[in-house]
Amino acid sequence: MYRLLAPLLLVLLLASALPLPAQAGMPLFDPDWHIVPDPHDFDDTCPVGAPLGFAGVLVLIQNLMNAAVSLGILISVLVIAFAGVLWILTPTNPENHSKAKKVLTNAVIGLLIILSAWLVVDFLMKTLYDADMSGFGPWNTILVGGEYCIVKNDKVQGLFARGISPVTGGGGGGGGSASGPASVGTGRCSPSTILSAAADGGYTLTQAQANTFSCIAKSESSCGTRISGATTPSGRPTSAYGMFQIVLGTPDSACHSLNLPVCTAAAQRAGWTGTGNLNCENAFSGGRVKRGQEALARACQAAAANISCNVSAAACLLQRRPNFGDWTSDVRSSRQQACINTFAGG
Repeated sequence: MYRLLAPLLLVLLLASALPLPAQAGMPLFDPDWHIVPDPHDFDDTCPVGAPLGFAGVLVLIQNLMNAAVSLGILISVLVIAFAGVLWILTPTNPENHSKAKKVLTNAVIGLLIILSAWLVVDFLMKTLYDADMSGFGPWNTILVGGEYCIVKNDKVQGLFARGISPVTGGGGGGGGSASGPASVGTGRCSPSTILSAAADGGYTLTQAQANTFSCIAKSESSCGTRISGATTPSGRPTSAYGMFQIVLGTPDSACHSLNLPVCTAAAQRAGWTGTGNLNCENAFSGGRVKRGQEALARACQAAAANISCNVSAAACLLQRRPNFGDWTSDVRSSRQQACINTFAGG
């Protein structure tokens, strides 16, 4: 009985000592888990089953790595348990003792190699993606922004049809040549809606400015249907958010930081318990959420998703640069420039 109990305790001890990365990253017994991720699980604007974008591919790589590591650990545990059983149940057989010792040694070495490989790969990927180490945990969990899926949109050609999101140093960016004459949007980005949203924040726009913003919103966010996932021309994720892709991580006194009463009210309606200015620049660094600032980042994103807040932030930027320059400094902003030329006389 004691000889059977000892191997059982050994197996339980090894199982309880499995490293957190392998346990958390590969739920082997979860029937709803898949190695190939569904982009819709990460970004609800992605259609179910849509092709993976850049961020989605990174999650797939992480899943494959976790699957290999977890499977290797499981096999190592079984081999170590076998070696322990062989050792304990044949105490008078030197040949079996020698075999068990060799198997046990090889299994432990293999386990160390597997865990070392995981740590090396994770460290390299985290360093490449998050050089300032502002994130914590497996490298794919620190992803902020980036396209989880590629969506074809026959009505909006160029930028979003290629699954690429814009960003500039101010509001947002553009890309590609205009597929047709510039035109105002409808619904959430109609000129009348933009005029009303700006008024909610205390800003007065002219009809020409509202028409220009309405047209720009079509390229920036497909009229507010794709409010996140903006990237720089080099493909790096950014903190740009909302209908006009306001870069939340840019320090300033009002516009980018969403230090506007209408934005504070929007964040509070979304559950933020703070008061006063949001100071969103404190929540982001290089397009990523700063460690320990997750709650503030969620509040800023919730505020930026609010149309009155986002339009007011855009109007705030327009007051500083009346030529809509915050939406034309990106090399991909030809569609935005066409809107300005058509409606603002730019």
